[in-house]
Amino acid sequence: MGGRAGLGFPTRRREVEAAPRGGLAKSRQAALNCLMRKFVLISVAAVASAMSAVPAGRAAAASPGRGTSLSIVGGRWHLNGRITYPGADAEGLLLNVRMVNATFEDRRRQDFDPDANVSRFLERLADYAAHGVRAVTLNLQGGMPGYEGALNSAFNPDGSLRSEYLRRVRRVIEACDHLGVAVILGCFYQRQDQTLRDAAAVRAGVVNAARWIRRQGWRHAALEIANEWGHPGFDHDLLRRPEGQVELIRLARRAAPDLLVSTSGLGDGRMNEAVARAVDFILIHFNGTPVGEIPRRVRALKRYGKPIVCNEDDKTGAEGAAALRACAANGASWGFMHKRLNQYRPFEFRGAADDPAVYAAMKELASTRRLARRARGPLRRHPDNPRYFADDLGRTVFLTGSHTWNNFQDILPEKDGRPFDYNAWLDFMVRHGHNFMRLWRWELLKWDTKANRQAQPRLLRAPLQPWARTGPGRALDGGPKFDLRRFNEAYFRRLRERVRAAGERGVYTAVMLFEGWGMQFVPGAWEAHPFHPANNVNGLNPDANGDGRGLEIYELELPKALAFQEAYVRKVIDTVNDFDNVLYEISNENHPASTAWQYHMIRFIREYERSKPKQHPVGMTFQYRGGSNETLFRSPADWISPNPQAPSGFNYRYNPPPADGRKVILADTDHLWGVGGNAAWAWKSFLRGLNPIFMDPYDGSVLRPGKDAEWERIRRALGAVRRLCRDVDPAALTPRPDLAGGGFCLADPGYVYLAWVPKGKSVRLDLSEARGFLKAVWVDPIRGARRTGRPLKGGGMREIRSDRDADAVLWLQWMKED
Repeated sequence: MGGRAGLGFPTRRREVEAAPRGGLAKSRQAALNCLMRKFVLISVAAVASAMSAVPAGRAAAASPGRGTSLSIVGGRWHLNGRITYPGADAEGLLLNVRMVNATFEDRRRQDFDPDANVSRFLERLADYAAHGVRAVTLNLQGGMPGYEGALNSAFNPDGSLRSEYLRRVRRVIEACDHLGVAVILGCFYQRQDQTLRDAAAVRAGVVNAARWIRRQGWRHAALEIANEWGHPGFDHDLLRRPEGQVELIRLARRAAPDLLVSTSGLGDGRMNEAVARAVDFILIHFNGTPVGEIPRRVRALKRYGKPIVCNEDDKTGAEGAAALRACAANGASWGFMHKRLNQYRPFEFRGAADDPAVYAAMKELASTRRLARRARGPLRRHPDNPRYFADDLGRTVFLTGSHTWNNFQDILPEKDGRPFDYNAWLDFMVRHGHNFMRLWRWELLKWDTKANRQAQPRLLRAPLQPWARTGPGRALDGGPKFDLRRFNEAYFRRLRERVRAAGERGVYTAVMLFEGWGMQFVPGAWEAHPFHPANNVNGLNPDANGDGRGLEIYELELPKALAFQEAYVRKVIDTVNDFDNVLYEISNENHPASTAWQYHMIRFIREYERSKPKQHPVGMTFQYRGGSNETLFRSPADWISPNPQAPSGFNYRYNPPPADGRKVILADTDHLWGVGGNAAWAWKSFLRGLNPIFMDPYDGSVLRPGKDAEWERIRRALGAVRRLCRDVDPAALTPRPDLAGGGFCLADPGYVYLAWVPKGKSVRLDLSEARGFLKAVWVDPIRGARRTGRPLKGGGMREIRSDRDADAVLWLQWMKED
């Protein structure tokens, strides 16, 4: 648009009026109008060029043109019938910028040209849009200009509208229309509502504003009743009380039934319940909210099942970019208010140059899947619901997926055999919607599958080990002996590469440090371990009791063996500490006497990582055979994987106990069946607050139990659970079997319910705490497909039966009052 004041966009009915007040000569104005008519096509072309800065298929708005429409479909924003930012991290959101003083005037001062101010903003509007802005907030009473006492209102004392003010607002709204950008148009601003003489005038103002939008035929404008209702700067009681806001929202709807209506809260990111129930979308401000608190504020508002839009946050630079990312990662739209430049006089509009860090982050979110694909900071116990993990952006991370024995070390037949195709494995995981795997460690040089009761057992080998095989002398398998003081760098290069590649695909990896099952049950296991005295040059002889099993290496009895183990663990941590997608698992199914050693290793990792840039969760899994789940719960681990046993009639196979938050529980079929389970187990575990994962035979190259068709249903079910978690934050829910007659239910009572409804049976669901009606969505537990059912009325017990002859999951979301 090239720095020429007055060059604007044509309106629906006529060209933009550009009649500046007291400052431009008539001859200059005529010339500008001529330029406007002559170069309108050039203007549109320039807009299109600017918009093309966002890659094709990534920007949400349509190409410049008339008749932009804004809508909410399934709780997500759409422009022109298409979801915003398709395929990007901001998909379904409405990133916005607060420009309430783009239409500013001060009728008490004559040293300001309102029309020239509008033109300066319009010159940069395309640049804002090109960097991801899909909505602009305006206000019929502007905003704080940096000084007190301004008279800036589109309302007359009786609530009627002033045509001169509307003319400027129209210019901006119609320019946004050409760019495919929506408008959030506010009615009232603190410090300015005093221009309306009484409550009747306030009501009339809302009705007049809503009808004005409707008369213009605009479909891309939403109405905001008040900026920060309840602010002490408002005089009128209607604008300070929630009851008044609800009344005004209903008035606006009656005046313009198709208009989306909301009202914004204060800078703490909170909203009164009655107001949240009344609006079409929830408007909040984050000026006074620390970045770290944003996820919690968003989570608290998700229960209403409505889009959440922050349309004012005055954080700038890196802090503003962090607030934007935290909002987007948690499913809320973010709005930037550059108070110093855009809202305080002298108003400046530089496009993305207003704040390069903020607008670069906005453009990134609008055009890439970077956040969705990669971890952001190591996981930590969720601050509000420790049944789950959260990342540095405050997102709930529900872990689910498959793991298979040779996804790290190649486990091969004695002769020949193909190395594991890790890229194909990651493709497999992503295709099934999985985001977690255990990265397996096999400590032994061999694996005799007789131990797994295979019908046709095989002898397999695992040649890649952490230590260098230098000799002198030969180990029992015929290869050079190990030197336990020297590491095999090929092992750690592979470890680093596999963790990195998984992270790039959005997959978290639990790095398994030791493997205790094989040492107990594989024939000849001790002779195949690098710590066996015949297999290393270090004079290590851990079999203190002479039973030929060597299990003492997991029992803190041998300082020399422990020193080698600790050195290896330090090397693993040094190798992968800089990655965000890492968890640690001490040992797979070690024997019960390993408890003290495992507790020691958990603490050792914690202590060593304190000196490192990042700290990662550490897990302890079921001790086989004869271990107790209480040992896991008492451990210093962050996450655990139990065995089937549970008290009070529960069991982790068929009727998991509700997770109580003492630990993040990864319910793993490996520790429940070996290889087993079904789709119902996946959902039942989820609905009791667990994170289910599957021991996957995959291609059968190690073990071959069952038929792949059986396992494919579990894989797909796990992916379906995770897809639902993108729309329903499990951290906002708690396991409530009591609400489903002892069945399987996660709930935020009164607002959200997820319940398992088995084929051919009914579930008696307690909706006593729900006021009004709840939207019913039936979810296919295998495919994840959804279908909308008839709304259910809350306030009592409801008998629920699946609407089809199949297992189903019922998702209820609060919809409206009676």
